[in-house]
Amino acid sequence: MRIFFTLICIFFISSCHKQELKAVKILKLFDGDSFLVQDYPCFECEEYQIRLLGIDTPESSQKPWGDKSRAKLDSLIRKDRVIYLEYDFQKIDKYKRHLAYAFTDDQKTKLINEEMVLTGYAELFAFAKDLKYLDRLKDAERIAKQSNLGIWQKTGGLKTSPYDYRHSSGYKAKKSLRNTKLHQ
Repeated sequence: MRIFFTLICIFFISSCHKQELKAVKILKLFDGDSFLVQDYPCFECEEYQIRLLGIDTPESSQKPWGDKSRAKLDSLIRKDRVIYLEYDFQKIDKYKRHLAYAFTDDQKTKLINEEMVLTGYAELFAFAKDLKYLDRLKDAERIAKQSNLGIWQKTGGLKTSPYDYRHSSGYKAKKSLRNTKLHQ
């Protein structure tokens, strides 16, 4: 009886912590870390915006890297444009965007957020509350930097982090990414 009770407790605890993935269909990409979706399959067909957690990509006006990061995200999304979302602690930001990690399949074999960082099309952008995949994203950024991939290229890489670019007055302040403390 005691073993049965223990097994029931273990099952209950593990099922409470298991997070289901949410299938969504991509409707429109805005940039390398945000896009418009609807639930899949579509019953009520409500549309909402997703912001990928833990990463930041160049703005569209940060040529050519804004366009390149958007193209990279487009290449990572399955051909039928269905991906799977997983939320962390904070689910919605002040702009009413859903904050999520995205996977290419429901088995979680490829974390799109991580792939964007690993290939050099995004940088780590973490907040204290959302830590589920922080170590993976840190490792991916370290590898991308060491390999001089994408925005981390020594020649032709991104000159200003997306955060600094957005928050500078008139986008005039230019700081080197390699000299700017990133938001870890």
